[in-house]
Amino acid sequence: MARLGAAKRYVSSPPSSFPAAVRSVPLPVLRGFSRESVMISPTALPLRSSGNHCREFAASADFGLVELRASTPLVAQLLPNGALFALRHGETLLNQFLPGPADNSLFRLLLRWTQADGRIAGWASLVGPGLGFASHGAAAATWTTTPTRGITCETHLELSSSTVPAWRWRIRVKNDSPAAFCFDLLHAQDLGLADEAAVRNNEAYTSQYIDLLPLHDPQLGWTILARQNQAMAHGRRPWIGFACAPGATAFCTDGTQFFGLDHRLIGVPAAVRIRSLPSTRLQGELAVAGLQSGMITVAPGETAKVEFVARFLEDHPAASSPNDLELLRELLPPRPADVAWKAGPLDATPSSARRAAVFQSRIA
Repeated sequence: MARLGAAKRYVSSPPSSFPAAVRSVPLPVLRGFSRESVMISPTALPLRSSGNHCREFAASADFGLVELRASTPLVAQLLPNGALFALRHGETLLNQFLPGPADNSLFRLLLRWTQADGRIAGWASLVGPGLGFASHGAAAATWTTTPTRGITCETHLELSSSTVPAWRWRIRVKNDSPAAFCFDLLHAQDLGLADEAAVRNNEAYTSQYIDLLPLHDPQLGWTILARQNQAMAHGRRPWIGFACAPGATAFCTDGTQFFGLDHRLIGVPAAVRIRSLPSTRLQGELAVAGLQSGMITVAPGETAKVEFVARFLEDHPAASSPNDLELLRELLPPRPADVAWKAGPLDATPSSARRAAVFQSRIA
């Protein structure tokens, strides 16, 4: 039998009289709690009952989460190992899976570089377990990595300081090597976009009700607009939009497109093994906002900058439409039509005070 306490969760394990092969089977997880959200405590005491031994599972409150907050109810929670644990806004859980304290989340921000002939030479995670990070104030954090010799990446997560529930990932790639460096970036955010209880109870079910609309825009490139078609508490239909500066060249909308079917076996996402994301809308059980930047060439001694931004609406009564792209344009600097992907600053000064008010950088 399973027992829930105020802060502790217990799950029955097979009695010691069971064969070892049976006792080694992974413990079942209580309905409503994914395997990634629990951790067996090494100091757990057995629950006294007839013949059953129980193990204590730690709640996320014990994970030592680092929380980023600004002036809106939007909260980003980071695990001490550097992984993104959760994105929350009031009752809404924006991401789909909550990782354990030693795990990685489904969020991915990947750097991929190529050889002179265009063949893929390597890739690296910019955010995740084992990558050191530091928080800056209450609403920003930075990861610093050296994915390959002579290349330094600074990745900033920043929540909007305005009244807009939004955040951005700002990546700076500095080339201190003697040769030009060619790279692109891959972004994937898993989507729950529903009341937390609904997401945790059945992630696949809530994912099927998310309308994923990829739209191409001359300034933004490919964007992804996601809306929960099933009404949540108080009749809300949460919505979120994603874009890239200076523009995404490809997209995906399901985790199987980004991770592939063999990810658990080899640990390498399919996205880094193919030239381009499929740019095909797939409405499956693992909703993902996947965006791919264009190829960027950074000369020796120079720095390139790229941003991925997201904006959340607590309630979006109507279906997503091209009119919603303006909500994303407000987050990004304008991109002249004749500007191609290249090295150098990509975050030019916004042309309007309204855009400038959305994000006020807290990172020098």
